[in-house]
Amino acid sequence: MGPAHSVDHARKLLAHQHVDAALLDVNLAGVRTDDLAATQAHDKVPSAFLTGYGRESLPVAFASAPLVPKPFMAKHVLGTVSELLVIEAASDPSRSIGEPSPDLK
Repeated sequence: MGPAHSVDHARKLLAHQHVDAALLDVNLAGVRTDDLAATQAHDKVPSAFLTGYGRESLPVAFASAPLVPKPFMAKHVLGTVSELLVIEAASDPSRSIGEPSPDLK
C-alpha cells in the first residue's frame, strides 16, 4: 500500500487496509510521523524508519527501531522489509503474510 505523501494520506490508507509492516519516513511533507509510528506500534505492526537525518532524528520511543538511512539502495530497503515480515510472521504464526487480521475480516 502507499506510498503516502502526507501523514493524513497515510492515516486514510491505514483506516481501510491492514498492513503487515511499515516503512515510515521521519518527516512527511514537513510533518513528523511520531504519532503514526506510535499507532503502528500500538497495533503491533513492525516498522522501520527512513531518514536522511540520522538516528538522532527518530522519535525517542523508537530510538532503537530499524533504520534505513537516505540515500538508500533498493537492496537495503528490501532487506529491511524482509526482516519486518519475519517479525510479523513470528508474532502470529497462524496467519499468512498478506492475510487480513481477524478483526478486519
